[in-house]
Amino acid sequence: MSFPGSPLTVSVGDIGQCQSSYEGSGDNYYPPEGNVGDCGFFLAFPASSAGQPPALQGTTWGFEGAAGPHGLDLYTPVSQSPVTGSGTASDPYTEVTVFKVLDYEGNEDALVTETTTYVNGATQFTSTYDVKNTTTGPIYFRAIY
Repeated sequence: MSFPGSPLTVSVGDIGQCQSSYEGSGDNYYPPEGNVGDCGFFLAFPASSAGQPPALQGTTWGFEGAAGPHGLDLYTPVSQSPVTGSGTASDPYTEVTVFKVLDYEGNEDALVTETTTYVNGATQFTSTYDVKNTTTGPIYFRAIY
């Protein structure tokens, strides 16, 4: 989903992959054939952590991009809101994307809520991430952006 506004075009995919491009600078997306790419949020679960669900141990979750990382377990999309707001500093363009870690045993282990905002005229956008443990025990992870 792409945000309106300028000079930055911001796009966010359904499992958190993101991309931005400057107006008037040509097609500078990477990869150039798409509007979502290699920017985003990844969760790496250590191979051994006491109490961690076995199906998470030693796994890394995210999406496949052209620049990597590769060989990941893919998030499962949950929902993506339309872009809201007027683009001003007091009412920025805002979009919420929700995706989850659904392990190979079919258990939902984590729910990630990404909130992306953009103020029209700015040269950057902001994404924040909320990771919710949806298991009955602990989970241990390293967040990578």
